[in-house]
Amino acid sequence: MPAFTGMLSFLSSGFLVQHILRSKKQRHSMYSRLIVGLSSADMFSSFFGFFLSTWPMPSGTWLAYGASGNEHTCEMQGFFFQLGLCAATLYQASLVSFYFLTISRGWSKSNLKRYELLFHALPCSVALGTAVAGLFLQLYNAMPRGNVCWIQESPPYCGESFSCERGENAHIYRWGFVYGFVLVTFIWLVV
Repeated sequence: MPAFTGMLSFLSSGFLVQHILRSKKQRHSMYSRLIVGLSSADMFSSFFGFFLSTWPMPSGTWLAYGASGNEHTCEMQGFFFQLGLCAATLYQASLVSFYFLTISRGWSKSNLKRYELLFHALPCSVALGTAVAGLFLQLYNAMPRGNVCWIQESPPYCGESFSCERGENAHIYRWGFVYGFVLVTFIWLVV
């Protein structure tokens, strides 16, 4: 099921990106360019996280039907999944900021244009930074209760009674690399 819904999400986001990029009017809209960024990020997480699903997991991974990869394919999936998740979350924060400045503060297009680079650079640089950090920290491992390689201790449930080979303190990094951004974006949306 994740492969079907992941491909559906990937294709839908891809359609949205190409629709905006083909239209000269849409390309000149800051809102549309933010949607292109958000949709591009969604394409990464949809394809690498959900469409590929268990395929990149190391073969023999417990309860992972179809796992046929190795440690390197798992790291590749985790890297691009993290890149997409983090960038999509922060692009949503950029959209919330765009709406706030446009609707609540009455900013003009020229005022917004001065900050557009920040609205794109922040999601892209933070997402790339966390994704690369995850590689160096060896955080990308098969999720024991999931269908994806992402930020996880290896072997599963290590750290409680025995030491981890990879992904030490993964639960903290999940909060710092994604969950914290989701929480802040949600609070920013509500406020």
